[in-house]
Amino acid sequence: MNPPRDLTMPERITWRDGQTLTSRDMRDDQRYSDRLRQLHIRYLHKTWGVVEGLNVIASSTAEVVITRGYALDGDGRELLLPTPARLATPANVTPSTTMYVVISADATTPPCSAPPDLSMLCPGVTNPIPFQAGMLSWKTVTEVRPGLDVLLARALITSGSLASPVDTGVRRPARSLVQPRMWSDTSQPGSTGWTDFMSKPYRNMSATVDTSAAGFTTTPAYFPRLAGTSQLTACYVLSAGPSSFTFVVQPAYEPGTSPVAAMAEKDGWTIEWFAIELPVREILFPLPTGGLP
Repeated sequence: MNPPRDLTMPERITWRDGQTLTSRDMRDDQRYSDRLRQLHIRYLHKTWGVVEGLNVIASSTAEVVITRGYALDGDGRELLLPTPARLATPANVTPSTTMYVVISADATTPPCSAPPDLSMLCPGVTNPIPFQAGMLSWKTVTEVRPGLDVLLARALITSGSLASPVDTGVRRPARSLVQPRMWSDTSQPGSTGWTDFMSKPYRNMSATVDTSAAGFTTTPAYFPRLAGTSQLTACYVLSAGPSSFTFVVQPAYEPGTSPVAAMAEKDGWTIEWFAIELPVREILFPLPTGGLP
C-alpha cells in the first residue's frame, strides 16, 4: 500500500479551565477540525468534483453566470458557492483560445462572493474576515491543475468574447471511488468442518464457512472452490448469509466408500473462497444516470 502523500496536521489546542482565549485560538481549533475532514474525504471516500449545482450559463458574450453549488477538490477541500456569481470573460485573450471555467481554493483568483459586512457584524473591527468559499477563474488547458481545479465548463474565447456555446461536458461529478467490500480466505486443512450431508442418492458432504471476519452487513456474492484434490466433483452453495455460507460437495469417491466427510478431512480438502458485497439490484439491473423515470 502506498503511504499517503500528506498527513500534516495543525497543532491541536489543549483546553484548560480558566484559559484566556483569543480569536486565533478559535481559528486554530477550526483549522484542526477542517483538516481532519479533508483527510477523511481524501483518503476514505476518494472522491472529488462537482457535488451539487455550479451550472455555467452564458448571460452575454462577455459574461457567464455560475449558479450556487458545492464541490470538492482532490485534497478534500470544500469549495462552496453560496450565491450565484458572475464571471467576465478574459479580456486579454485575443486569438481564439479554448478556456475553462474552474472553481478552486486558490486565493489568488477573485472570490465568488463578497465578504460579510464587518460594520454590521463587529462594529469597530476593520480587519478582513476570510470567507470560506471557492474561487472562480478562467484557465487555459495548460494552466488547469487536475484535482486542485474542478472543471465547470469550457468555451472558445475570441477577443474577450464568447465565440462558442458554453460546453458543460467537461464537468466531473463527485462520486465515491471506493471499491466495494471484498474478502477472501481459505479453510484450514484437516479442520474445514466437513460433514456427511446426504447418502441417497449421492454421497454428499457439506461444510459451513465462517465469514464473520469480513464484516459484511448484507449477504455478499460468494465464489467458493474446492481445493486440495484433483478428483472431479460437483459442488454448489446451499445457503448463504452475511457471516457464513454452506458449501455442498459431491465427491468422486468409489461407490460404497463411507464416510466421505472423514476421508475429505484426512485428505486435506479445503474451501477457497472470494466474496464481494454489492446490492443485487446494482449487479443485475444497473440504473442509468438520473435513476428510474
